[in-house]
Amino acid sequence: MKKAELAELYRYWESLREENGTVPKKKLDPAKLPKILLPNMAVLEKPAGEDRFRYRLAGTALSEGIDPSGQYLDDVLANIPAYADHLNILFNEALHSRTGLYSEHEYEVGPPFIRRLILPMTCHAGLPSFLIKCTLFKRSSSAVPMPWQSRPQQIRELVRTTPGQALR
Repeated sequence: MKKAELAELYRYWESLREENGTVPKKKLDPAKLPKILLPNMAVLEKPAGEDRFRYRLAGTALSEGIDPSGQYLDDVLANIPAYADHLNILFNEALHSRTGLYSEHEYEVGPPFIRRLILPMTCHAGLPSFLIKCTLFKRSSSAVPMPWQSRPQQIRELVRTTPGQALR
């Protein structure tokens, strides 16, 4: 999968924007999401009054070895606090932006290169509380562990920018 598929997802998300710049979760139509990306997508929620994210749904590629659906990020990654902190920073930054976040990272173990597109959505009260996340990675084989299986300690950020800059 390539950046072009992420750009397609971003364009669809952008088409849902309202005048105030937000994207209501209720406008999202799963049938219009790029099918090739579905295994690599997740929906996360930051419940009101909580400072943590819960996976509402995770695609099959993201659930390999552990299905995070219905679980909190920090519980899923309890044995890998550095990786949980890394994702929390990205998720919070994306949630509080109106533009989302595009990032590229290298890890010393697991898939060596990961691209993420993280897009905020609002709930019925108009508050940003949901994220659509798509994670693309290359693995030479299924024997190569995923980051949550390999416990990365060193994470090298290559790119962190708005999706509009990275994907246009």
